[in-house]
Amino acid sequence: MTGHFESEDWRSFDLGHPGGEITTRWLLEKSGLKRGSRILDLCCGAGDSLEVFRKAGFEICGVDRANVLEHAKTKHPGIKEKSLCSWEAGEKIPFPDKTFDAVLCECSLSLFEGERRANIQKEISRVLKEEGLLLLSDITDEMPVTLSGFDLLHWQDGSEHIKPFIARWIWMTERKYPQSCEGDRYFLGVYKKRGSDHGF
Repeated sequence: MTGHFESEDWRSFDLGHPGGEITTRWLLEKSGLKRGSRILDLCCGAGDSLEVFRKAGFEICGVDRANVLEHAKTKHPGIKEKSLCSWEAGEKIPFPDKTFDAVLCECSLSLFEGERRANIQKEISRVLKEEGLLLLSDITDEMPVTLSGFDLLHWQDGSEHIKPFIARWIWMTERKYPQSCEGDRYFLGVYKKRGSDHGF
């Protein structure tokens, strides 16, 4: 993970991801998930997306670093504490195999490289039910993003959300947006896990 995303500046910056609720709702709509489905928000941040899913009638769980989860609890008191689990990226996700109908991963995978990223991807596949869904948004060089072991059902170029996001960062923090975190393209995709193929 880049140093910027581990910094206090980022933890106190409360915008979540490019497009915010608009992109979260696009992923939800395209997923076709039914009320009551069990959703894991990986690197859930301040809990904004969890709140969208909770209000829509889904069973939610979110994982992130402990100090980030404290902010989520304060910002969204409607999210039950038992729905939030401390997790350091690279560790095993603290749920059994085939627990979730969908995993939501918004602007997180691009923060990791090499073996850590590969391990996270394997963990996503592990905790998903057979033919479960991965709802992904991220900064990318590839459009659409291909993932081994998954079929891409829907995708959208969301690159128009990047510049407003950076502008809000500059406006709210009065600091230059870190070059190491910039990207020209932003991708939204809904994937279905493919049968017994658990690898990415």
